[in-house]
Amino acid sequence: RERKQRATTPEGAEEEEIDRENMTMSDLCKDLKIGRPFSMHGEIKARQMKKKADLARAKLRKDHPELIPLMDAEDNAASGEAGEVGEAGPSGTNAAQPATLEVQEVPAPAGPQMRIIDGQIVMDERTLQIDRQKNAQAQRLEMTEVEENDFTRVITSGTWMKMERSQVWDHAANQLFYECLQAHGTDFEMIASYFPHRNRRQIKLKFNKEERNNPHKITKAMTQPKKPIDLEHFQKLSSIQLVDVADIDKEREEYDQEQMAEQSKQEAARAEDTRKKKEAIQATSAAA
Repeated sequence: RERKQRATTPEGAEEEEIDRENMTMSDLCKDLKIGRPFSMHGEIKARQMKKKADLARAKLRKDHPELIPLMDAEDNAASGEAGEVGEAGPSGTNAAQPATLEVQEVPAPAGPQMRIIDGQIVMDERTLQIDRQKNAQAQRLEMTEVEENDFTRVITSGTWMKMERSQVWDHAANQLFYECLQAHGTDFEMIASYFPHRNRRQIKLKFNKEERNNPHKITKAMTQPKKPIDLEHFQKLSSIQLVDVADIDKEREEYDQEQMAEQSKQEAARAEDTRKKKEAIQATSAAA
């Protein structure tokens, strides 16, 4: 669902200030239509309008292919008009700018070259030297100045996503993948533990690829009875040291005993507090 368009800010709203004594936070969460506009408001609005126009033109090109040549001609004419500033000079260029003739330079051949002088083949000494200043100047001409800010370069959570290229799956890795698939099913997080240099996403992509290319092998691994998990093999591949069940039970028993002792201590403290209150009440009644 498209976001509702904000109403136009009324005139004189930039000079208005909020009443800090009576204004609440709930009021500030609403559009008060006061205050100064954002410094890049015009740029953002122009960008939104350009985006809508581009979408409309793309839809028009798709629905009416016969209009594509006409639209291309209009685009070329518009780009030509944008490049012209002022009246044309004698050379056909802008009058404010001097006429320049662009010459396509042929790149110099790399490496030492030979020349023929008086019928003899000699080394061209000019090819033994490198003009670093000329090369640097050529590189500067190829650069394009781009202004970047928070709005020209949108950064999202996907911008810094760690996209690692998966390693090649050899025969041993494929065999281990199907063994893990038969033992753990589609628990890709668990399967990834067997592959230290792969993550869950890579295991999921591997499953999708095998499901497309080898559906019969995937079906066979998923429908066969589950294989028992070899804990020693799992610890060796995953580098995870499992804790013995007896140690877990012992730790849980110690925790339960500590909780029971703490509960008994709190109950004894409450009983002592109640006893003192009763003695105080009885002493007050006897004195009365």
